[in-house]
Amino acid sequence: MPSATSASPRFTGTAYQTEEAPNETLLWIDDRLPAELRAGLRLDGATLTTDRGQANLLLTIDSVQGWQELASLDWVYVLAARFPTVRDSISSGQVRQIWQGGDGAHSLLMDTDTHAVFASLWGLPVGSAVKVMPAGELLQAAWQDGDAWALLPFGAIEPRWKVLRIDGFDIFERTLDVSRYPLGVKARLLANGGQAGLSLPESNRQPNKLLSLMMTGTTALVRKTAQLMNERGITYPAKDVGGVLRAADLTHISNEVSFNQECRAERAASGEGIFCSAPGYIKLLEEAGTDIVELTGNHNLDKGEAGYLYTLKLFEARSWQIYGGGLDLASAQAPLLIDRGNTKLAFVGCNMAGPDIAWATSNAPGAATCDFDQIEKTVRQLRQAGFLPVVTFQAFETEDYMPMPMQRPSEFTRMAEAGAVIVSGSQAHFPQGFALRPGSLVHFGLGNLFFDQIEPEPIRRAFIDRHIFYGGVYLGAELITILQEERGKPRLMSAEERTLFLSDVFEANGWKAGQPLDLPR
Repeated sequence: MPSATSASPRFTGTAYQTEEAPNETLLWIDDRLPAELRAGLRLDGATLTTDRGQANLLLTIDSVQGWQELASLDWVYVLAARFPTVRDSISSGQVRQIWQGGDGAHSLLMDTDTHAVFASLWGLPVGSAVKVMPAGELLQAAWQDGDAWALLPFGAIEPRWKVLRIDGFDIFERTLDVSRYPLGVKARLLANGGQAGLSLPESNRQPNKLLSLMMTGTTALVRKTAQLMNERGITYPAKDVGGVLRAADLTHISNEVSFNQECRAERAASGEGIFCSAPGYIKLLEEAGTDIVELTGNHNLDKGEAGYLYTLKLFEARSWQIYGGGLDLASAQAPLLIDRGNTKLAFVGCNMAGPDIAWATSNAPGAATCDFDQIEKTVRQLRQAGFLPVVTFQAFETEDYMPMPMQRPSEFTRMAEAGAVIVSGSQAHFPQGFALRPGSLVHFGLGNLFFDQIEPEPIRRAFIDRHIFYGGVYLGAELITILQEERGKPRLMSAEERTLFLSDVFEANGWKAGQPLDLPR
């Protein structure tokens, strides 16, 4: 399809008429519109013209008095920084300040097409803070300049970027009113006597294609957490984070202790090392909006098979889906497949730490053992079948922000390289850092969700990972940071607490300004 040329006349405020060929549909396309949008047009009986004055059909950024608007669509951009960025948000005024001469601290990166779009909206940038380069160079440039931000079309988001909120708007929120979002461009199809002889492409952000998944760390409803629930109410530990967890389309819980009909509340709250959870405690998992339960934990068979089987029935009654454990080894190792239309996910989990009593066998329930070669093969097959694999490990526990050799971190990255989009450590009571691969995120350990370990001080810190998918593509994660306030009741961190936590983890990860993207493994 031929495209409009840069010689097309600009809008002068006049409502154009078509006198020479009143029955012919002549379409003029505004060259200020994004190239990807223009390339997605499909003509049907309309003839392209580079003379706006002769057109009776316009596709433009402008509203034109006297012309009928037949259709419109929003083309959405985001402001992104490299993944290990502490800052979460910025005002649209600050973005415009950089454009108009710089704030003295940040540069603004973008490709040629994005520059052309925003130059038409905001005028030409002033000074040297705005840097234009090929799209393929933006990510590396942002990683090498820790103070650089990038202006990207929505479709360019991937896990090695962190998307910043603009004026508080969450671009991944399905109900977002895009008309109020400050980094959007509206394309309007206007008619003045012509017929709509074309079809517009979809917006580059379709709300129905968004899918969110909350991944959480260790949950064990025993000991002091059980005592807290007995004293303050079963759902009390979710008081401050329940709404966050329920807001996701899918919420994952790694439940490490089985419910048991013989386990009274006072028994669950005892200090013994053989764990059980009182049946009524399942109300806490309901309050958290549970959809998926991981069963790779060490303590689900502490009290034998009866409680384990009873727990599976509780989950089934609530339509919660399980993986990483099951009635026997074959079911425990089988992937959990979830098809949400635009996005198909596959969950695979295993327990590498034991003890032997926790593992399933060919004829007994428990957690899946880790056959890494088989898991890698499964991941590759799932990816070829159109699923996005999510792999979780119950590894050995250490108290360090980065994994130790005993945790076999190379197996985490191996699965990412095989095609897993998320690889997550469910074992960690102490939160841990990350590895990045194109199209995937490895998080070695999230820390505790509902569990009573609050000493030493750093162990109170933890993550909830909000993973975002769009139309079958993994975009990346928002790191939600929580602090164990009392015996297994987490709350969202304050801004100061979050800054310190993320700074500590990113520094332990070796991520510093000026470091290139191709990080050592």
